[in-house]
Amino acid sequence: MSNEKILILDFKGINNQSIARIIRDCCVYCEVLPYNTSIDEIKKFSPKGIVLVDKEDELINNEIFNLDYPIIEINNENKTELKKFVFDTCGCKGDWTIS
Repeated sequence: MSNEKILILDFKGINNQSIARIIRDCCVYCEVLPYNTSIDEIKKFSPKGIVLVDKEDELINNEIFNLDYPIIEINNENKTELKKFVFDTCGCKGDWTIS
């Protein structure tokens, strides 16, 4: 598997699967994990970037912002920024395939 991995943290919103589909359609591997995933698990996953889907401030572990990964908050209104984040900010090349 390529090292181009994007982590999607789901805050119990309705957009997590559509966000994952957009990223995978760009040939970039991603996984959706719950918002309460531990910092150690996030580090172990070693993503090129983190997408916070439908983030709720009271649920976020603020330690995530101290990690050395680019982070974007996505909701229905700003899905168009996702590809720019994945390719420009995170530096993904889009060479992942399911095989």
